[in-house]
Amino acid sequence: MAAWRATLQRAAQLAAAFLRDRSIEVRAHSLVVPQDLSGSARVAAGAARYARECTACHLAPGVTRAQLRRGLYPHPPNLAEQRPPDPRRAFWVIKHGIKMSAMPAWGTTLEDAAIWDLVAFLEQLPAMTAEDYQRITR
Repeated sequence: MAAWRATLQRAAQLAAAFLRDRSIEVRAHSLVVPQDLSGSARVAAGAARYARECTACHLAPGVTRAQLRRGLYPHPPNLAEQRPPDPRRAFWVIKHGIKMSAMPAWGTTLEDAAIWDLVAFLEQLPAMTAEDYQRITR
């Protein structure tokens, strides 16, 4: 009986993840990515904001633990160790958040341009060393 319950629970989790991902994909599809997304000014602005607003949950190169993150379950992804996200998906998630998770909707407090700055930085983040991260966030 316990095995059956665990199987149903896992199936429900997989279905919820599929529906969440599909919902985000459909809504993000029509977003237009700025042409200057890889511009150094955008990346630098996104890096500064990421250092202030995001490292407590998502960590960074050279940052392996954070006080706030310890209390979150499930743990948010360590974005420095992930593939760069699809820019439209990243924008949508940052702007609207993810329900029933610790990911807030930043669209109520950030302008779209600031969210695109974060997305620009997230595209560069996985390739950064701890030294690169320290240099760009100073």
